[in-house]
Amino acid sequence: MNINREPFMTGIKRLDEQHNTLFDLVEDILKACLKQDISNTGIREEMDKAINYTAEHFAEEEKLMRSINYPFSEEHQMEHNLFRKRLDTMREELNQPAEINYVDYQLRLGKWLMHWFGNHVHNDDMKLARFINEN
Repeated sequence: MNINREPFMTGIKRLDEQHNTLFDLVEDILKACLKQDISNTGIREEMDKAINYTAEHFAEEEKLMRSINYPFSEEHQMEHNLFRKRLDTMREELNQPAEINYVDYQLRLGKWLMHWFGNHVHNDDMKLARFINEN
């Protein structure tokens, strides 16, 4: 699975590099979902990588927003927090193997990741990039 990344390029080199890494991680999660039974460790490992890298990326992006007095930083950070909570919740579901429908889980996870990243980068991060480029 290859995500077309061109529409998500902000023109801010560091953000684009990090977004490419995040899209790689999303692709790895989706590949793990397609390749193996989710009860195996592969999907957990990929999600843990995404959780860790996302924390680094969000921290750097939030620091950038503070340093430039970005007027929409609070809303942007709330989106980050919602993502963190949802990803943690999705990861925790994997700890309840008897209660999880793996096919449904894979579909929900894949759909949510693609939608969230696409929407967040295309809307919120592009708005941040426009602010940076205009100031």
